[in-house]
Amino acid sequence: MYHMEKEIQEQPGAILRTLENSAECIDKIASEIKPETVYLVGSGSSYNCGRIFSYIYEQLTGKKAISCYAMEFASSVKETVGEKDAVFILSQSGESLDAVRAAKGIENIVAVTNTENSTLSKAAKWRILSRAGKENAVPSTKSFTSMLSALTLYAARAGKSKKIERSLFEIPKTLEAALSESGKTAIQTGRRISGSNCLDIIGDGINYPVTLESALKMKETALIHAQGMPVAEYFHGHISMVSEGYPVMLMAAGKEKEETTKRIIERLSGLKAYSPVFSFEGSGLSGLGGASAIELPKVEKLLSPFLSVPIIQLIALNAAIAKGINPDVPRALSKVVR
Repeated sequence: MYHMEKEIQEQPGAILRTLENSAECIDKIASEIKPETVYLVGSGSSYNCGRIFSYIYEQLTGKKAISCYAMEFASSVKETVGEKDAVFILSQSGESLDAVRAAKGIENIVAVTNTENSTLSKAAKWRILSRAGKENAVPSTKSFTSMLSALTLYAARAGKSKKIERSLFEIPKTLEAALSESGKTAIQTGRRISGSNCLDIIGDGINYPVTLESALKMKETALIHAQGMPVAEYFHGHISMVSEGYPVMLMAAGKEKEETTKRIIERLSGLKAYSPVFSFEGSGLSGLGGASAIELPKVEKLLSPFLSVPIIQLIALNAAIAKGINPDVPRALSKVVR
C-alpha cells in the first residue's frame, strides 16, 4: 500500500484527534482575539485550505476573511494589515520559507501547523496544532483536513454556532462511511481519467476552492493538467474545449444553485462530455458520458469539503497508479520538513 493511500484512510481518526485536542487552545484564541478582518496565508494545499476556511468563517461570523498566497502576502499585502486584524498562517511543516517570511513584522499571528515547535509556531502569538501525525507522502491529505477541522472549530466557536460544532464532531464517522462507500467509484473514475491530459473541475460557493485543491491534487499526484473554476465562469470561453469524452468533474452545490447545475449538466450532456458528478444523498443527479455519480452522505453544506476533498484524493491516487506513477513522490516535488 502506498503511503498516500494509507494517509487518506487515516483522515477520520486524524480529524477526531485534532478536534479533541485543540478545543482548549481554540477557546483561548477565540476569547482573546476579536479581529475585524482575518487573513488566511499559505502556499499550495495550505492556501487552498485557507480559501475553504474563508467561506466557513464569513458565513459563521459575518466578518471578512481574505486569502493570500504566502509569497504575495510577504512581499506586499502585509502592509495593509491593521492593528485589529489577525493573520492565520497555514503550513503543514511550519518550516515553509514563504510562510516564515510572511510572519515577519506581524504581531497578531495564529500559526496553524501539523508540527510542534516549528519555526512558524515560535514566531506566532497563538498556535493551533493539528494532530494528523507524520505524513510521509508528498501530497497533503490528512494534514489538509486536520488543519481545516481545527480552523472550522475556531469559526464555530467564534461565531457561536453550536449546530456546526455538533455536526463537525460527527464528520469523522461520516467520512469513514464515505471512504468505504465511494472507494470503488473513486478507483474507476481515477482509472478512466488517467488516459486524459486535461481535466476541468467546476463548482460554486464553497465548492469553488474545493475545485482548486482538487486540481492541485490531480496535477501533483497524477500529472494531469487540471483546472478548477466556478460553474458560471465555465460558460465564458472554457466550455469551448469540451468535446466527446472530455473529462469535466462537477461539484454540485445544492438546492440554491439547482438551476445552474441543471444548465451545465444539459450543456455537458449535449457535448458528450465524460462528467463524474459529486452530489449529496437524495439529490437524484447522475454522471454523464458513462461516468458515475459520486453520491456522498448528506452533511451541512459548509462541512461538505470534509467529504469531497478526500474522495478527490482517492481519485488522484488511482489515476496516478493507473499511469504507473508513484503517488508518494511526485515528479520535481519534495515535502518541506524540519
